[in-house]
Amino acid sequence: ALLFSNKGVDGLKEDNFEKAFHYLKLAISHFPNNPDMWVNLGAAYKAQGQRKLAEQSFLQAFNMRDRNNLAASNLERLYRAQGQNAKANRFAKKAERARKRNPYYQYQVALKQFSDSEYDQSLKSIRRAIRVYDEDHRFFGLRSKIHFVKKRYIPALKDLEKAYILSKEESFRMEYQERVKTIIARVEAIAQNAEAGSPIPAETVRLLDLDFF
Repeated sequence: ALLFSNKGVDGLKEDNFEKAFHYLKLAISHFPNNPDMWVNLGAAYKAQGQRKLAEQSFLQAFNMRDRNNLAASNLERLYRAQGQNAKANRFAKKAERARKRNPYYQYQVALKQFSDSEYDQSLKSIRRAIRVYDEDHRFFGLRSKIHFVKKRYIPALKDLEKAYILSKEESFRMEYQERVKTIIARVEAIAQNAEAGSPIPAETVRLLDLDFF
């Protein structure tokens, strides 16, 4: 079904509607409960000017999963183009609520906040993402970065360990291992400075006793 859907989208990009409709309908016949398939079909109808059929397809997708912000967004644009602003506004709100419940939307928000040095807000956003879905290593990798910036080294290491376990790609695992080394080096530097009379933070003492990887 995914193969057929991709072929249908390719046909849509090529303005080959015969190909697009053939494969998109074939995809739906194999996987009728996938809302994304219906969104693609709706996009094809919309591109051909068949607004009623486009609306029916988008509504089918939305009714399957009201958290589908793609369906809601498409419905908002469709109604807006027809001057049906009340309906458009209703689906705009639904799309926004769906985005907020989407862990990957929250992840993107957290990334932007982190790049803007809004670390407290970034931490809140990535925590929301993890509450919804805790199987993506990148979420924990980002939270580790936030903890590191805020000098919370033990939580940073624990998140790196979680990210390492979840990741299946060697490149990411190597990155996480290098970041562990960076944190350990930072902690060792703190300990060495403490030998000159500076007190060692309690968290640093605890961290020196931990083993990672």
